[in-house]
Amino acid sequence: MSYSENAIVAFIIEIWLTLRMSDLSIIVLSIIALYIIAQWKILEKAGEEGWKALVPFYKTYMLFKISWHGKVYWFLLLSYILGIISLIFFMTILKNIRFMPYLILILIEIVPFIINIRLWVKLSKSFGLGIAFAIGLILFNSIFIMILAFGSSEYKRSIDNIETQKSCQ
Repeated sequence: MSYSENAIVAFIIEIWLTLRMSDLSIIVLSIIALYIIAQWKILEKAGEEGWKALVPFYKTYMLFKISWHGKVYWFLLLSYILGIISLIFFMTILKNIRFMPYLILILIEIVPFIINIRLWVKLSKSFGLGIAFAIGLILFNSIFIMILAFGSSEYKRSIDNIETQKSCQ
């Protein structure tokens, strides 16, 4: 094969790979869009406006609100503050690598991890589903969010949370 034939073959392979990558990006964008639509539907099932799923921080706040039934402020704030602190620690770790900062980073990341697990468990219970569904939300979040959104489950406020809110007023 001559140089020009090699160039043509390389060009055809490059076009083919580009088309394959564009197919992949279309699939990824479709999955992201479906996930956003699922979150929109979950908020609508809970009696909130669906557009709130489009705003990242507000979407998280709304998930805490519908699953923790209004007692979210400190948990959400704590989760985000610890995430920022761990990011700062991670930036400083890159400068001087020692064992202690890694240990502190791990300890700081445990709290938001536990808060998120509690979020998924409470969200599952808020829709009348059990611990098995909550484990699915924790391990296979995207799939179970879509099941929750497009399934037949309905939003239910737990009785003990309603009684707690009435006693606080």
